Formats: sequence, structure tokens, C-alpha cells
Amino acid sequence: MARDYCRAHAMELVSIETEEERAKLNAVIPATNYEGWWTSGSDEGHEGQWMWTASGQPFSYTYWAKKQPDGGSIENYLLLKRFTFYWHDSEGNYGHEFSICESTVERSGEWRMFKKHLNEISFNLI
Repeated sequence: MARDYCRAHAMELVSIETEEERAKLNAVIPATNYEGWWTSGSDEGHEGQWMWTASGQPFSYTYWAKKQPDGGSIENYLLLKRFTFYWHDSEGNYGHEFSICESTVERSGEWRMFKKHLNEISFNLI
């Protein structure tokens, strides 16, 4: 699971809480053939009440694609889609290869994007 992968590296799935954070993140994510990137956004357990699981905070900023979220009780996890970088709700077991992790300790502002079993790319967004 994406969250477990981040935690194994002493990080959490990313929370995108402002337009500034979204813009910085979008500027450094490379284009890939993968569908998108996992974030800590979820409404699992409280349908329609989206929150950042890394912080427990409800969304105060959103960047949903048109007609999103649309998955009802099946699609409970926020996926940052490739190319457009709009947000989509998605099933947690869907095979997306990328997770975006962020530090939960002193290195705040440093985000890392991990590809399962391959390379690690680090970005310092301070």
C-alpha cells in the first residue's frame, strides 16, 4: 500500500493544502506513462467528507477534475492525475505506480516521489 511505502521511509503520503503547494508539486512531477500519484486524501469511513489522512485535517483547498469525486463508497482515495494534475477519487487497490511522500519531521517542505522498487527522486520545495 502507498501509505506503508512512505512510512517505511519515515514519511507520509503528501497533503496538498494550498494552491502554492499544488503549483510547486506540479512543476516538479515528471510526465510518465502512469495514471497518477497517490496522496493522503481520503473519504474512507466518512463518505463525502474528504480529509488528509497524514494530518487528520479536512480539505480547505481542492483541485477536483470536473464531475469528481464520483466514486461513491467505492473510490475513497485521492489520486493526482498525470498531465492535468487534477484530483480524482480512485479505488485504493488500483495499480498506480507512484506515491508522493513528504517528510513529517524537521525536513518539512521536502517532498519525495517514489516509484515502487525503482529509483527515488527527491525535491526540496522550500
